[in-house]
Amino acid sequence: MRGDRGSNPGPVGYRRVHGTKAAELPFIATCRQHRRQGMCRRLTNIIEEILQSFHVKILVLSAIPELVSTWVSGFGFKPVEEDERKQLDTINLMLFPGTSLLTKNLENGNGTN
Repeated sequence: MRGDRGSNPGPVGYRRVHGTKAAELPFIATCRQHRRQGMCRRLTNIIEEILQSFHVKILVLSAIPELVSTWVSGFGFKPVEEDERKQLDTINLMLFPGTSLLTKNLENGNGTN
């Protein structure tokens, strides 16, 4: 999914949906010249709204260590808990070495900020 800014590409995100149980956002990026303008926020809000319309329960992402606090404080994600990890073990997630697994509850309209 891509958000455009005029003729320039804005943030880009790749998502995978695993039924209503979970969806993952294994990759999301914004071009350097468009960072800190709220474009990633708009893209993630749209993705969350779409996933909620399909009754997806949680959104999962792998965050690089430098951005974990941004995803937690700015986007409402939280580090995966042990019981969630056990549930997610049945899903073939795209995990990258050196990243932290984060989740966000999308049920009951909790997704978008």
